[in-house]
Amino acid sequence: MKQQLQAFPGIVARDFARENVSVHPVTARGDEAAPAETVGRWPQGMRLVGILAFGQSLLFLALWLWLCASVGAATKAEPWKEPKLEMSDYRPTKTRDPFLPKALSPTATGETPAVVDVSLLKLQGIVYEPVNPSAMVNDKLLYAGRPVTVSTERGTAEIVATEITREHVLVKVGGRQVELRLGLPPVEKGGNP
Repeated sequence: MKQQLQAFPGIVARDFARENVSVHPVTARGDEAAPAETVGRWPQGMRLVGILAFGQSLLFLALWLWLCASVGAATKAEPWKEPKLEMSDYRPTKTRDPFLPKALSPTATGETPAVVDVSLLKLQGIVYEPVNPSAMVNDKLLYAGRPVTVSTERGTAEIVATEITREHVLVKVGGRQVELRLGLPPVEKGGNP
């Protein structure tokens, strides 16, 4: 060891065994380490503080759980109930176009709508279902028996689909029965059904 230290001038090697000095290992901070009998153990004061802190945290946890239970945070949830859906039977007493200004609508002025030229009605599609068929006429969706206001080049008209089949749609326009087919002009039927 002396040979190794001689490589570094200015460092004096001491022989602690001859000088009868008791040496304890030095920590990274430069302090002397604790004696061997206390290594790995907490001093009694630190152990007491640790136990008290742990007990306090358990006490606060129990208090928090009791507080949550007392205000109803742990109440039992009600069972799920399936909502009952029913088809609406709403039928408006007066129909009007919501996009037409109120001053121009026929119901606001008290006028009766003019006779509609049925040649301006165009069937655009049929969605046939045995229970609830529908049809598209002049960009408006029709269901059997429900009045709908459709727009034409010469104004608006209220029509009611009386029959919707896979091939044609019968509509009632101003007391007249009209048959509409895809790709064909409307045909007025004689008499009211």
